[in-house]
Amino acid sequence: TQDDSLYVNGLGIRRTVLWNDANGSSFVLSSVPQLTDRKLVVASGGYVSAPICFATFLLKPILRAPLVINEQNVMPGLMNKVASLFADVMMVSFPESPYFLWNNRCVFTGYPVRGDILQERDQKVMRGKLGLDPARTVILVHGGSLGSRSINRAARV
Repeated sequence: TQDDSLYVNGLGIRRTVLWNDANGSSFVLSSVPQLTDRKLVVASGGYVSAPICFATFLLKPILRAPLVINEQNVMPGLMNKVASLFADVMMVSFPESPYFLWNNRCVFTGYPVRGDILQERDQKVMRGKLGLDPARTVILVHGGSLGSRSINRAARV
């Protein structure tokens, strides 16, 4: 099968720089030389992407690189809400997400899923691989981000 993935060389940031800096400004300054040759900056939110988003915005006249933010959740976190104010495009996975963002430049992209995940599997074989008793009921609880606390509380009941 043909692989339709697009591979992009990203911005390599050493962990020592990320964790040793006491404030975001020194991190942003250490990242600027690596940003200057970029054609596009893509962020997926969270506190880790904040310095790159802010540096891209502040250096826009120099970089001329559009900032694109990918929001995978229905309700975005605080970082993506703030960064949406100066993002060129917000890619959202759910049609309801733009209502929670401070940016009207949203593109509905959906949520990417690998093809092999969608393939039907034999239940008995999978239970055996996971070491689950075939006679017992299995409930899969999956979620995260802003909804994870509610899911954890409901699962305990």
